[in-house]
Amino acid sequence: MKKIVFPLLFLFLFLVGIGSAYAVNLVIETTDASGNGKTTFVPGDELYVNILVDEQADVAGAVFTLDYPNAVLDPPATNGDGVSPDISSPFDFFSFDDGGTTVDTHRANSSTTAGKILFAGATINPNDGGGKTVLFMTPIFRAKFMVDAGAGSGAYTLSLTETTLNNPDAGWNNAQSPVLVGALADTDPDFGGDLGDDFPVLLATLSSPVEAEITISDSTCLNGDYDGDGQLTVFDALDTYSYSRGTSTADPVCNVEVDGEPPITVFDALKIYQCSRGQDTCN
Repeated sequence: MKKIVFPLLFLFLFLVGIGSAYAVNLVIETTDASGNGKTTFVPGDELYVNILVDEQADVAGAVFTLDYPNAVLDPPATNGDGVSPDISSPFDFFSFDDGGTTVDTHRANSSTTAGKILFAGATINPNDGGGKTVLFMTPIFRAKFMVDAGAGSGAYTLSLTETTLNNPDAGWNNAQSPVLVGALADTDPDFGGDLGDDFPVLLATLSSPVEAEITISDSTCLNGDYDGDGQLTVFDALDTYSYSRGTSTADPVCNVEVDGEPPITVFDALKIYQCSRGQDTCN
């Protein structure tokens, strides 16, 4: 697919200099369409990749690359310009209001290398000129994938890496970009009204990839899926708890003994709940 180098990205990067210490990390979370944490999928499933930050921070820009297993995941659909309607910035984070119209200030483009998507976004707080506040574990990007109908079962890795830029005219000659940057508010004592001074707040780099593991199952019956609807939810955990207490009105459709220690107990219900939130795996 066509790789687009767009002015927004290089304008943002041109403004970035050597900045302050950083303590914000990116996190990958996989979910179903409803936002429920999910790490085990079957062919034909929708798989949403959410990119979050692990600390509250005032963010003005982001640039990174998502590497995904293209042998089993079909990428987000794109238009002729390589822009995808299946990739969004939740809560209109990378956007601004233009006379009542919300204008996106983010892009995500497929690389010429299979299995890579390039993300970039820039924003500003209209009240004070600083970055916009991202709350703890709030997604800044969300991308929709489909598990390929012929996907083989097994464990696969998603990873975030720094984007390599090659635009010598803008000062980037096969260089690694920063990942998250902020901006000084005009109320900050160090604010000088100079773009070169006010946009170098470095929040995060990626010295090593950020990774998340997904599992593709060849069975539509997932471990922990009490009602057999093809996904793990808190209701599967509640049904398992009721079953362990002898108060359930129906037997489990799929295996719910997930902690490896029969019989089915409240600990299985607890693990299923954690699996439904993406905090554990029920393989």
